[in-house]
Amino acid sequence: MKGKKMPEEAKRLISEAKRKWHEEHDISGKNHPFFGKHVSLQAREKIRAARLKQIIPSKDTTIEKLIQKNYNVEKFTFQKHYSIGCWQVDIAFPDQKLVVECDGDYWHQLARKKLRDEELNKYIDEIRWKILHFHEHEILRSPSECVDKIEVYLNGSRTVI
Repeated sequence: MKGKKMPEEAKRLISEAKRKWHEEHDISGKNHPFFGKHVSLQAREKIRAARLKQIIPSKDTTIEKLIQKNYNVEKFTFQKHYSIGCWQVDIAFPDQKLVVECDGDYWHQLARKKLRDEELNKYIDEIRWKILHFHEHEILRSPSECVDKIEVYLNGSRTVI
């Protein structure tokens, strides 16, 4: 417990009560209600879609803020945390059908995140949008270079750099 010291007698009584409860209720291993249960891909998609419908205040990451701060919104406006299908992307230019993802170096090196990125890329391609990925180290090194690549695409190049 934080802030208070528990007397030894109280610790002993709590420990005994826990031990007795666990002896009476064996929920370890195969007896655990969730043992062997896995969420199917279809169920995960339903959960993801339902979650996107909720109003969840998403905070912009530091690297997202850098891109947003350096982008000149005179010509094209963007939307933050935009929902596309069952996905929520960092930055989107819906009128130009462009998605900008700001990928943190740590998280996006994980295998499950790489798989998620591949699924997102495939989906974006299927709906005929384009996606630009910028890694954290690129954004931190030169946010203006990343924004320049976005603007080149938006101003007519229409090829992913």
